[in-house]
This record gives sequence, C-alpha cells and structure tokens, in this order.
Amino acid sequence: MFTNKITKTNKIKVLWCGLIVTTIAFFTFLITLCSSSWITITYPKGFYAVHRQMYVRKSNYGIIWECVLGKKTEGSMDVSKCYYHGTFMNEGEEPNEPYEPYVDRTLLALIKTMTSFSIIVALLLMLTFVCGLYSIREFRYMYKRLTGSLYILAAAALLVCMEVLNNVIRHGKENLPGFYPKDARHSYNICYVLSWMVFIILITMAFVFFACSKKLKGTFDSATEEEGECNRPVLLGR
Repeated sequence: MFTNKITKTNKIKVLWCGLIVTTIAFFTFLITLCSSSWITITYPKGFYAVHRQMYVRKSNYGIIWECVLGKKTEGSMDVSKCYYHGTFMNEGEEPNEPYEPYVDRTLLALIKTMTSFSIIVALLLMLTFVCGLYSIREFRYMYKRLTGSLYILAAAALLVCMEVLNNVIRHGKENLPGFYPKDARHSYNICYVLSWMVFIILITMAFVFFACSKKLKGTFDSATEEEGECNRPVLLGR
C-alpha cells in the first residue's frame, strides 16, 4: 500500500511537469505563430516584385505574415516591410492582372487552410491544458486518456499546418514565378524547427498521459475509497 501511494504521487508529479511543459509549448507556438521566421526565400539579384513595388532581396514567410527585405529603387537603402497574407486579395475576387504571377486561387486556399489549422492548434492546446488539470484532480482513468487523445489531435493539426506551409512554397515554386522565381532559394528558419520541437513534445505528453491512465483492477484494498469508486465499472440497465 505504501509503494502504491508513492507510485500515485510520482504519477501526479509527472503529470504536473507535463502540464508545465505543455504551457511552455503553447507559448512557444504562439510566438512562432506571430513570427515570420518559418521559411526564408532568397531572391536573385535585381528581382522586382510587382505586387510589393520594390526590389526584393529576401522574404521571411510565416503562417500569417510575410516580411520582405528590399528597396524601392536600385540606389536606395534596404527597408523591411511585413504584410498579412490576406491583404493582397479580397475574398471572392478574381486576382488582378499585376498579381497573377504571384497568387492564384490554389495559393489563397492553402493560406486559408494553414491559418485555420494554426487556430485549431492553439484552441486544442488550451483545451488540453484544462483537461489535463481536471485529470490530475479526478482519479477516473478516462480523463487522462481523453487528455492524451487531445494531445494527439493537437499534434496532428500542427503537422497539417506545417505540411500546408510546405505546399505553399512548393506550389509557388512550380506555378508562380512572381512568388518564387527561377533562381530563388529557400531554407527553413528557427520557427520551423521550434514547431517540430512542439510536435515532439505533444506526442511525448500523449504517451505520458496514456501511461498514467492505468485502470485499477481487481480489489481496491491498495487504493483509496475515492479511487476505487471512480474506477469501479458502471453497470447500465433499465
């Protein structure tokens, strides 16, 4: 019985540590979401972006923002400007002629999908934290399994978000010379690496909550009365 109490205490400590890590992962994701440093596109020398009306040297592409570094004229100083992805074309309108090499309906749909899944990730992480707190307070094993399932859903949504971002770059490279010209190059930046770290944390925490959700079986001599009552099978009848 003493060993069992120690085990239960250790599980609670592990779950509390997991929720602390989840909080860190949540704020890390929010920081990356507000940043544009996901993928860096380096443009060839002298590339003029018609939609930005400037000579662009480099562009940091994120989930909701794009920050470009360039200059208005050949002899002017470099300036950095950031743009929200949806500002260059209103919903439901056909692309204007100067913007056609840079954007099409496929790219716009990918951007909307990417933004939607990023919001889903943030909401799932908040819901996961609340369920995690409740699962520590309650002894019933199903709450921990529910929390573990929410971790998996959040990780899956984050993975979709990152894959859609890759598809944005891939589609621009293959179909939109104004978005990704022939001699341009791209590389992954710090936020992309951090998002993979958040993904690994979420998967790890899912396994932790599943591992701590072992159902009490047999007699309840080694458990408290409250634990036994919470984990006792419920018989449904008329």
